[in-house]
Amino acid sequence: ERIVALYDSMRLTGLDDEIAGSVAIGAVDSAMGALASVVTELKGQYPRLDVRLFTGKALALAPQVEAGEIDAAVIVEMAGKTPASLNWTPLYAEPLVAIGTPGSAPASAADMLASRPFLRFDRAQRTGALIDRALKHNRLVVNEFLELNSLEVIVELVRQDAGVSVVPLLEYG
Repeated sequence: ERIVALYDSMRLTGLDDEIAGSVAIGAVDSAMGALASVVTELKGQYPRLDVRLFTGKALALAPQVEAGEIDAAVIVEMAGKTPASLNWTPLYAEPLVAIGTPGSAPASAADMLASRPFLRFDRAQRTGALIDRALKHNRLVVNEFLELNSLEVIVELVRQDAGVSVVPLLEYG
């Protein structure tokens, strides 16, 4: 009787139509912009929803989900098999693009990558490994200059004309 009375009380206050509770979501830097945009909209519709967002590398976020430290993560697809305890749902694909300043770009992307200092994304990260594989697959020669672990820093250095790079074309909702 008490459970039925509590349910009736909840129903009368309209809570069964509202999403409420706590959720912790991690995301790689490249997905955080799109995720934060969606969460902002969701919070506007459901103010009783408590969302905590965390950034991290895919290799660190997946084990956090597996351990129950966070509820979900938006990550770059990991090499190998997904652990049985996790569900993998592809959300979108980010194509790789060559970037350089407009005034310094030669006729082709291949020429630009070969002639200018190359700012490489960290090969120890999944995105960096994908970029490396794409360069090799397309037989593109690069002029190694710096290896960095931040896409934002790479883009800023390209903007300052410190070099060129290959990066994912980020999805921002």
